[in-house]
Amino acid sequence: MSAQDACDPAIPEAKKTLTPSIAEILSRIDKDELVRLVLDVCNIDSGGPIEAPVARYVGNWLQAEGFRVRNIGLLAECFNVLARLPGTGGGYSLLLNSHMDTAVRSTDIWLRTDPDADVHHKAWREGDELVGEGVVNDKGPLAAFLIAAKAIRRAGVGVPDRGTRYPFVAIRASGIPRQ
Repeated sequence: MSAQDACDPAIPEAKKTLTPSIAEILSRIDKDELVRLVLDVCNIDSGGPIEAPVARYVGNWLQAEGFRVRNIGLLAECFNVLARLPGTGGGYSLLLNSHMDTAVRSTDIWLRTDPDADVHHKAWREGDELVGEGVVNDKGPLAAFLIAAKAIRRAGVGVPDRGTRYPFVAIRASGIPRQ
């Protein structure tokens, strides 16, 4: 932040006191990329127990961004995605955790008026807003975590950890299939 920015009353006080490393991380966040990722992830139907396609997408995205990725779980089609970014030691670990399933399945005919409605299985943009169940439950936050992790990695900022050398551990996905 420049000296001129530090005096600008339009810039929130919290932003004026950012450390250089936090400012570097924030400068690496592309809002358009975040919107694209939210829409991509939310347009993969995952009304549990069909989370495997979104889990594969997230794992592939993380690998393409240079993270070490592992799929872990009891069932081949119901697994968690775990990504790690090495830390620097000497601090707490950072854990970003999200789930990839959404609440409404097409088969929920006795529980929902219209379980096949697009709002439950897709996402879209209306002006400045993103719409769809997955945007808030929980794939929107998942995409934000992914973009934040990418920004941390690209900024080359070491994140302290408690000796594990893996402060960033993401992303919890899936779980046990619902009956």
